[in-house]
Amino acid sequence: MPPYPNCERRVFVLCVPVEVGGSCFRLPKADAAYSRSGFMGITHAMSAVAVVALVLALRPSIVLALFDSASLLAVVATVLAITGACMIPDLDNTSSRAKSDLGPVGSVLSVVFRVSSTLVQSAVATKYDRRGERWPNPHRGLWHTPFMAVVSGIIVRLLVGISAPVSLGRFGETTAGEVVALVVLSLMLHLALSSVFKPFMDKFKRGFGVAGDLVALALSVALSFSVLSSVSGSVGVGWVAFALCAGMVVHDLGDSFTTYGCPLLFPLPFRGKLWYAFRLSRIKAGGELETRLLQPLFTVAAVVFGLVALWRVAAVH
Repeated sequence: MPPYPNCERRVFVLCVPVEVGGSCFRLPKADAAYSRSGFMGITHAMSAVAVVALVLALRPSIVLALFDSASLLAVVATVLAITGACMIPDLDNTSSRAKSDLGPVGSVLSVVFRVSSTLVQSAVATKYDRRGERWPNPHRGLWHTPFMAVVSGIIVRLLVGISAPVSLGRFGETTAGEVVALVVLSLMLHLALSSVFKPFMDKFKRGFGVAGDLVALALSVALSFSVLSSVSGSVGVGWVAFALCAGMVVHDLGDSFTTYGCPLLFPLPFRGKLWYAFRLSRIKAGGELETRLLQPLFTVAAVVFGLVALWRVAAVH
């Protein structure tokens, strides 16, 4: 009898079989990654900046709805937070920029993302889903769905609303919710800065050797603390949850334009599948169209829309 009698007799190239309670699950191997199935990190980052800046340019009142004042810091914080959140779904890819930028923290989060994605895909799927050649695919699974973006936003919104006091010693007291907001915002700002200012951040990290990632992450925590202390909003720190959800959705929409697609409708069935990958176009990730056209285009759009957004927000204020 084979070691996993309920598992299909096939070669698990990308996953290893694990039997739990008589059901077969396939967990991702550490070296399994789809590095070319989605847009590059810089493309995601600049597209997020461009999209958010365009929305703020068209509807500057959004900043006033999130914060008590339409300050320059509020605008920059919103754009960077959503940009960083746009990188988070790719933590399910072992060769992603997001994972490497977060150093040891990214390695731990990547395992959590990939295992949770694989388990959910294995447990919730139709017979048509299971016929896929790359099934289950931890990189284009749970964390690449708008559904999970909304769920993540709701969870973080509930957590940042916890009012239980937390002592910070000589730094005073805060709430458990504000600590959660600090952690989440720190991750988002770190990913945003590491992507938008990639050459500078890479050089900065190399200057500190093996501790470079941790030093950069510590500075991101300090920056996030400054932002949360300076920008008081009518919804408290709830805007962090909004930024997380918005950024993850932007990422999913972006990947739906690649050749591999994205399961945009999960958990709603489409053509017999819960994980149907929508392909709104057939752009090859890492190809010339992305590197020579999309990246420069998004960069120019980010600068132009950003300047317009700042002008429009200042006018409303």
